[in-house]
Amino acid sequence: MTEIFRYSDAIRPEDVKTYRAHRFTLPRGVRDLDVSFDYDPGPESPHSLLTISLFDPLGFRGAGHRFDPSQIIRVGLDDATPGFLPGPMPPGDWTVEVDFHAVVPNAAGSFGRYSLRVDAYEGHD
Repeated sequence: MTEIFRYSDAIRPEDVKTYRAHRFTLPRGVRDLDVSFDYDPGPESPHSLLTISLFDPLGFRGAGHRFDPSQIIRVGLDDATPGFLPGPMPPGDWTVEVDFHAVVPNAAGSFGRYSLRVDAYEGHD
């Protein structure tokens, strides 16, 4: 396993109903990758809702539109987390898009943070 991307930033009130695209380069020879996604949902109700979508150099690879403030998405040659597509892992520029559906402050008035990490697993052909 090799970490190939890591990012963390504050959630801002102006993020609501927008997205942020985060690009990373997938090296040649990767068989599987994990996208770890965490965010602060704020209060129990109403709460913030952030989701992710994944794109490879050829297009859409899936979306995880579920309420879970801590997720690990696996995408690989032979299988993938539900909502994502398995298949060839082309090297090049990939994008993880964080979609900000709802942004709600916590009791302290903060909107919290979100973080992404991408880990790659090499194939053994």
